[in-house]
Amino acid sequence: AQAFKIAHYFGRHPKQHPLLGTINSLYKFFIQLLTYHGLPSKNPDAAAKALGVHPFFIKEIEQAARRYPLKSIVPILRTIKTSDLAAKGVDAVPISEGEALRQLIAKLT
Repeated sequence: AQAFKIAHYFGRHPKQHPLLGTINSLYKFFIQLLTYHGLPSKNPDAAAKALGVHPFFIKEIEQAARRYPLKSIVPILRTIKTSDLAAKGVDAVPISEGEALRQLIAKLT
């Protein structure tokens, strides 16, 4: 429910929160999770260095990795890619940025 509230807000303020920026952020986040799952050591300092983030953020990434197991990440990345192409007008019916973001959230949840 919170994600849909955020999507509604972003849809009402597309200049401050462009859809492609949001999609890019989601993509980067799930790539980080994919990388985290593949790390030989989950040591916070080593993981932070491998992911290019401050060690403070590793707890968040660990929690997300528990919520999104490795097998679920590839389909999510595929969904994000499809939404990215649709947002760029590739094989898609034109829709508002807010609606595109709501559709993406619905597919991911």
